Amino acid sequence: MKLMANKNHLLHEKRIPRILLFSPHFDDEITGAGGFLALAASNSWNIKIIYVTKKEQSYNINDLTNRRLIEAQNALSELGLNKNAIDIWNYSYGSIPLSGQILEEYKSIFNEFSPDILLLPSPTDPNDDHRNVTRGCIKALEGNIEKEIELRFYECIVPSQINYVENISEVFHKKQKAVLCHQSQLGRSYHARTIESLAALRGSCAGCSYGEGYLLFPWSGSQENFFEQRPLVSVILRSSRSFFLKRALSTVLDQTYDQVEVIVVWFGEESPVLPSEMNLLDLKIINGQNGYRGKNLNTGIKNSRGDYISFLDEDDLWEPDHIEQLMSTLHAERNKDIAYSGCRVVQYRLKGDKLNRSHEESCFEEHYKPGRLLLENYIPLNSLMIRSQVFRTHYFAEDIDSYEDWLFLAEAELSGFNFIFTESVTAEYCTFNDTLASLHEKKGYTKNTSEIQKRILSMMKPENLAFLKDLFSSYNEENSCRQENLNNKLTESNRALNEKNSEIAEHKNLLKRAEQDKLQLSKSMADFERMKIRLSDIAQKTAIVAESPDEIISGLVIKAMGLHPKFSIIMAVHNPPLEAFHSALTSIKNQVYPNWELCIVDDASSSTKISDTIHTFCADTQTGKQVYFKRLNTHSGISQAFNLAATMGSGEYYVLMDHDDWLHPEALLEAALARNQKPYKFLYTDSQTIDLKGTPRINHHKPDWSPETLYYWNYINHLAVIDRKLWETIGGFRPEMDGTQDWDLYLRLTSILEDNDVVHIKRPLYGWRSSQNSLAYRVDAKPWVKEKWFQLLNKFHSDLICKKNAANERQKSPLNIEFNPKGPGFLVSSNGNRDTSLNIIIPTKDNLTCLEKCLNALDEDSYLNKTITLVNNGSLHEDLQELCKKYCSNNISIINDNRPFNWSSLNNLAAARSDADAYLFMNDDVVLSGNDSIEKMTYYLNFKEIGIVGAFLIFPEGGIQHNGICLSPEWIADEIRQTGGLNVMSAPRNVSAVTGACMLVRKKTFDDLNGFNEDLPENYNDVDFCLSARSKNWRIMMASDVTAQHYHMSTRGKSSRPKAWETAYMKKKWSHVIKEERLFIRWENLDSPLIYLNVDD
Repeated sequence: MKLMANKNHLLHEKRIPRILLFSPHFDDEITGAGGFLALAASNSWNIKIIYVTKKEQSYNINDLTNRRLIEAQNALSELGLNKNAIDIWNYSYGSIPLSGQILEEYKSIFNEFSPDILLLPSPTDPNDDHRNVTRGCIKALEGNIEKEIELRFYECIVPSQINYVENISEVFHKKQKAVLCHQSQLGRSYHARTIESLAALRGSCAGCSYGEGYLLFPWSGSQENFFEQRPLVSVILRSSRSFFLKRALSTVLDQTYDQVEVIVVWFGEESPVLPSEMNLLDLKIINGQNGYRGKNLNTGIKNSRGDYISFLDEDDLWEPDHIEQLMSTLHAERNKDIAYSGCRVVQYRLKGDKLNRSHEESCFEEHYKPGRLLLENYIPLNSLMIRSQVFRTHYFAEDIDSYEDWLFLAEAELSGFNFIFTESVTAEYCTFNDTLASLHEKKGYTKNTSEIQKRILSMMKPENLAFLKDLFSSYNEENSCRQENLNNKLTESNRALNEKNSEIAEHKNLLKRAEQDKLQLSKSMADFERMKIRLSDIAQKTAIVAESPDEIISGLVIKAMGLHPKFSIIMAVHNPPLEAFHSALTSIKNQVYPNWELCIVDDASSSTKISDTIHTFCADTQTGKQVYFKRLNTHSGISQAFNLAATMGSGEYYVLMDHDDWLHPEALLEAALARNQKPYKFLYTDSQTIDLKGTPRINHHKPDWSPETLYYWNYINHLAVIDRKLWETIGGFRPEMDGTQDWDLYLRLTSILEDNDVVHIKRPLYGWRSSQNSLAYRVDAKPWVKEKWFQLLNKFHSDLICKKNAANERQKSPLNIEFNPKGPGFLVSSNGNRDTSLNIIIPTKDNLTCLEKCLNALDEDSYLNKTITLVNNGSLHEDLQELCKKYCSNNISIINDNRPFNWSSLNNLAAARSDADAYLFMNDDVVLSGNDSIEKMTYYLNFKEIGIVGAFLIFPEGGIQHNGICLSPEWIADEIRQTGGLNVMSAPRNVSAVTGACMLVRKKTFDDLNGFNEDLPENYNDVDFCLSARSKNWRIMMASDVTAQHYHMSTRGKSSRPKAWETAYMKKKWSHVIKEERLFIRWENLDSPLIYLNVDD
């Protein structure tokens, strides 16, 4: 519908127009229709405003009602109205009735004032009071208007559906002044800027400066559905006792969905007596007849107006989300006609007028099965919701006194209506001092069973009978399958029960500790809130200008710093999207930390708007003195432009920022705080991928400093902060690496930086903007960059291998470099990497089937410089000898050790008898995949600080068994059994630990640690070994390109959970390390269509 600004058509009427506006609260008339009221007042129209509620909620202001009234009078005065234009009703905030006396008041004021224009809040307004005023007024006036009027629905703060815009440009200043009169509200629910934005939005729709949106209809009191976006649900409630009726209405009043009308069909001897709060319901009471169950239901249906109809008897109850679940199910499933929920049968004890819940007798919660309703009813009436269209052709039988619902449902099924079960239990069928079966027997219901069955049979047609025959056959098959499944589940349940019982005590302890942590957290939060209040006082005394507690804290933190390092933000600009570029500059201006400078080089952008934008930024009185700018006449490339920008800076650190990205307001503050803790040389933060509008799409939670991870993909990307002297030492960016200059810089840093030189801030302080031409969006956005990636990796890895071999020439065998097919980054290997002598050590005992698979895979592996040592822990020597004869070419030896199983001792014994360069420790139930697995694993030993390498293990039936180990303060260590969001953990990477089931260890590393810890015979020995290696500055690599099947726990036999003493041992020894996992990578896809980043551009 086309929106047009109003031409005040009622000005031409002979009679002076009369406006009646209902405002649920003081100020709603200003926010929603202040401009229109000002226009009307300027033309001397008659105006009447009704404030429906008298006071607001949750305020500590003395005599707030009087204050709000004064504010309202002053506001209306700004619009040109006087205080005689208002009336105040005395209804409570949050409890505006939909029935009762208020309906008469609506009619009375309407008839008394006789308006030409009626203004009400929008039917789609999210505020309950607003919708209740509109519903109640419409309900009261339906059928009671003698002439056609103009009905306007106004929007307050939240934009609503409109079809009409009033041009209020000439009076908008009056509306603004009126809004500012409501000072008690400005800090709570809105302020003038919000209203100005909405007015500008509506004005833009109609071609004027400011407007007010309305949903406008001519109306003469006819029945209309003004709430079409919120379907009406009619509840038919049969009742004859006021006590139970009140109880049933309370369960309707508690519903989470409020677009409900209640039709009470009353057949009691006396009129019902209800408390006043029931007037909060849209309630209609009509007379029924005692003993006519079906007729009473039909009477209620004929008086209903809803799109959907539910049923509730006086002695039954609903859960608060009952209506919402059923209505949303039918609203979503357009091909379904009847929805039902599960229903509990609950027995109560009735003593006088008091009810006590006794116990749950049973529960109806069966999925719909075609034909079942022809045999019996398993869907209670109070669990149903039915589309109103069904009742155009079908009603409840009126000539039977029980089971009318069963007959109706069976007829509906035979007529082709579709059923759906919500799979939740939200209804309650109540019995009193009796079971359900005996209750139906006492009431005489069961005598009608045969009559219902006869009627169902009489409805059937030949095609129904054929359907029934097929149905019985399928039921027999289903019952057989069900019985078999139940038996299997019983067996499985008994097994699982035995396992779970052993875990219950441990879980109880964890829950207890969690409750203690929760209490401590609640106390901390309360302390923090008190601290914010105290900080506000301190800020005033210390002259800190801030608009929020967070800004106050930032200001105090900056004042408290001992060091205030200067940051030079360097930026190369070349034809960025203008809006994104402006956003980048604004994010720099918004830094809470003040000691920064921006060094920006325009690398010959083709548009003059870029330079204009920079000049405007430089002219800013707040930040202009902190900006240094140069423009190049010819395009030099991103590296040279960045290097030139760096020469313009004087800061202690360089901050690398792209021209279309976004910087968190506290980014530099965090970097300065880190500098106050230690003089780092390099700092990086977590980041986000954002879209062109700045909306976060992917969160990048990065690991702590992981040099070898960088050998395969650029996980750092942004934000990066580098020490000025270090930048000058390595010469900044290299122009020949344009397109991958960031990654090249970080790789060069890996050979210079020590772990203690690097700081990682675990906050997403940088927004990396994605676009169709950005690598943040797709990896083929810049095809020319791919060649640079391969060039970079080939040179870098070749140099590493040459250094390792102490040679001056390149590795003779070429490197194999390919995109990682399963995750980010690349995979690198070398066919010539076979110099490392390897001893494969395998403890075993009576597991010949798995061992043979293990040895067969090793035999097929192409790595020749290997020997195999089997450590026989008590199995039959003859059997092992026979098996080894099949694989004699692999130089297999056997060591016998009949001591009790101790994984650490068995492996240490074999390693002590070997002089190989490296050891591959394997369980006898691990089977390598492919014939180049060992060569791939040993390639990682080319990196001098890698001491341990793990493999990617999968279960034979599928599923990940091991993708590294992450540390946990509660569980010590957890197997990583996922690849993470966007498969980010499918890349080769540094990890905290790897499993000993397949662990490659450099001999020097093994000797440094004196082998495995024999105090840990079964559990945690591999984790303890890895943590010891890290404590001696060795790092651990997860070889994601090496896969093996793991027939888990075959080596030990039955599963062995860590014992309490083992856990205590690890916590005591490594608590300082496992407080926080540092090397876990996590990318969160925030419902985004974006593809993950492979490497930096």
